[in-house]
Amino acid sequence: MNAYLKKRKEPKFEDFKAYVNYIKEFCVVNFDENDWMKSTCTCRDFQKSYICSHTIAVAINNRKHKPSDAAKTDADGDDFVPRRPGRPKKAKGALLID
Repeated sequence: MNAYLKKRKEPKFEDFKAYVNYIKEFCVVNFDENDWMKSTCTCRDFQKSYICSHTIAVAINNRKHKPSDAAKTDADGDDFVPRRPGRPKKAKGALLID
């Protein structure tokens, strides 16, 4: 991690494509302990909208933010129930007439 941060302070690139690949390879979150909404990240989403999944995940992990109940439900509004372990059962044929 320290080698990456040291390399990031003095980057040297052969071309623009190398620079783009370098930027995409790793996201650094600077987490603010006092106010997690002031945290920053180096990812593309944060640069555009000033919030990203990385900062939210770090805030939840540090118990500075509690996810809403809507985040714990699926698209239909039902409570999220994890799948059972094992291989899913084979699908049965639809609209079979006996």
